[in-house]
Amino acid sequence: MTLNFRINELSLYTTEGQVRYEFGSDLTVLEGPTGVGKTTLLELIKYGFAAGEARLAPVATEAVHDVAIDVSIGKEQFLIVRSLDAKKSKNVRVTDLTTGERLPDHSVGDGESSFNSFLLEKLGFPDDVRAAAQKSRSSKPGSRVTFGDIFKFVYVPQYAINRDIADSRDSYYEPKRKAVFELLFRFTDPEILSMQSQVNVLNGRIDVAAGQLETVLDFLRDSNTSGREEVMEKLNAAVEEQERALEELTALREELDPVIDRQTQAYRDLLIDAERTLAEARMGSRSDGYRDSMGVPFFVVKTRPCPVPFKLEPAAFQIQTLPRSHAVTRSPSAASTPSPANRSTCP
Repeated sequence: MTLNFRINELSLYTTEGQVRYEFGSDLTVLEGPTGVGKTTLLELIKYGFAAGEARLAPVATEAVHDVAIDVSIGKEQFLIVRSLDAKKSKNVRVTDLTTGERLPDHSVGDGESSFNSFLLEKLGFPDDVRAAAQKSRSSKPGSRVTFGDIFKFVYVPQYAINRDIADSRDSYYEPKRKAVFELLFRFTDPEILSMQSQVNVLNGRIDVAAGQLETVLDFLRDSNTSGREEVMEKLNAAVEEQERALEELTALREELDPVIDRQTQAYRDLLIDAERTLAEARMGSRSDGYRDSMGVPFFVVKTRPCPVPFKLEPAAFQIQTLPRSHAVTRSPSAASTPSPANRSTCP
């Protein structure tokens, strides 16, 4: 069963008025030399149907305001009007010529086009038909079939006639071209195309599942495990071991914290004693005390049973903390330097 699709008349509303072209015969031939507007007229029809990007000559964009197409689709007849103005071109005005009713305007554009859905519905096709690839193992559902794809079989531009028919050289277009051809000549139907699209999606899921299965098998082989039960048993054992380790770590921290606190306090006390001793040593070095032959001051630390001289080096020195029963004394006199005998150590 075929469906009648016929352009009855084309009207152009130009700057000089309305121009009408009637196509009453079964065959119409446009004849004339190059540049008279044959291709421009056909491209204006393509533009009116929003069947893709039309190649409009400058004379058309400058002089034509609106394109009106009288078209019969099956037993219905419509008047389709589209403006060439950039702001108005996104909407198409449609009138049912059988009833004279003005239908709601339809949108056109790169996204969802209600006008595309309108034309496909009148042709007897749903607007969600997809053309899935059938030769290769594809996981994609395929591109959506539009009225522009069908129009490729209706109108072949002059620049494409010598190159190909319906983009036959473009391999990426092969699934859609084949699907549209089979739809037009009733070799297939939308239900079969939908199932082919679903098959591709399911094939993609099968490939993903196969990859995941291979990963699991590699893991089982590398870990020397026989199956899921053994893996789960090892996992549970590892979790229990981790919990026991955390409990032991917590108990160890509770035991060590008091010890660490006591050690920290002891170190702090030692540091305070060392700073106090250093301060006393610096005070003794500033007083008039003993000096050796090099002029370096020193003081005597009295211990039992005899005094031990403590010498301050110019660059760096060490101070040993003594018990509190010991005392650090200042030098006996600032006026005299002690003799070498007084600076000798105990035998």
